[in-house]
Amino acid sequence: KSDSGIERKLCPSGPVIVLPDVYLDYSVRQRIEDIREEMRRKNYGAFFSNKLDTNMWIMGIRGTDIEYNPYAYSYVLITENDACLFVKPEAVTDSLVMHCTKNSITIKEYASVISVLSEKCSGFKTAASFAELNGYIADCCNNRGVFWADDDCGTGLRQAIKSEAETEAIRDIYIRDSVAVCKFL
Repeated sequence: KSDSGIERKLCPSGPVIVLPDVYLDYSVRQRIEDIREEMRRKNYGAFFSNKLDTNMWIMGIRGTDIEYNPYAYSYVLITENDACLFVKPEAVTDSLVMHCTKNSITIKEYASVISVLSEKCSGFKTAASFAELNGYIADCCNNRGVFWADDDCGTGLRQAIKSEAETEAIRDIYIRDSVAVCKFL
């Protein structure tokens, strides 16, 4: 049962994989601090994301929940004092716990997102990209005093910048994929 009191069937999750630092254009701590700086500049009390690719990028992780996509079912909440990653218990690995501890990130239960948002964000503006914001979460939190602002705090642009190692890995993947397609034909 979710924290809203509504019974919802959750899809299964696999383990979260922590990316080696070589694939990060800059550190997870710096990514979180950049978002906080944008929040301060625009007078937001928090930043929330339910966009899986953004969550993976911010946290420097990958998932195994969706076939052929490196995503984990997750939410991210960043306030001035906290950074929270919401994932299912079965997704939590020892390496994820160490990674989150190193980067001052709190791991929260996936299904607790509405109660945590309500507790931490009630009464002030919370930035979230409206195009990706889950309507169910938005409606539940609206009724609990969360005020939304349509803003991704610059994550979309920052996410587009790739490190040299990441660019090389993408290039290698395209080559291997092209070879597989040619063999298939």
